[in-house]
Amino acid sequence: MPTTLTHVSEPVASGPRDLREILGNRRRVDARADIFLTVTADIVKRSVPRSQCHCVMANAVRNTVASGKRKQPLVDVVIRTSRAWLVYGDENTGYYERYELPKSTADQVKQYDKTGVWMPGVYRLKKMRPAATGSPSRAGSSRAGIKMPASQKQRRQRRTIPLSGVMLKRNDPSFYAGALA
Repeated sequence: MPTTLTHVSEPVASGPRDLREILGNRRRVDARADIFLTVTADIVKRSVPRSQCHCVMANAVRNTVASGKRKQPLVDVVIRTSRAWLVYGDENTGYYERYELPKSTADQVKQYDKTGVWMPGVYRLKKMRPAATGSPSRAGSSRAGIKMPASQKQRRQRRTIPLSGVMLKRNDPSFYAGALA
């Protein structure tokens, strides 16, 4: 079965919405698992280019997650080029989940915003990597809170070379005697 491109004739942009306004006072929950989204030609026709809340991926999320088992209903979806936010429940007791967009999907979103063309298929929202979550244990340095296995410590110690011995040899005129002869 050949796959065809679906095209939206006139891109219409909705007004920009502030992410803080959308998320409100909800608590942040990092996603525990990836979400696989099926994008059909019908979803592409209903979507609006250059809209972070009504683009193809946002509509695909609404179709997929609305049927899932959640404690609170899906209220809003925000898709940007590198991350996605799924907002659940009301502003005071609700929460939002964060996901990463793979590079291929992010490129597809950028291309859709420019041209209005989207290829139907299966796409993925990835759970956040630990380094991208901004957890307090990693604040300050990129290696803070990470314990290195003993085998890696031993390898790192073996690789160190005492520079004092090397410098003494190079400062000694007899070190260059072989090269000058």
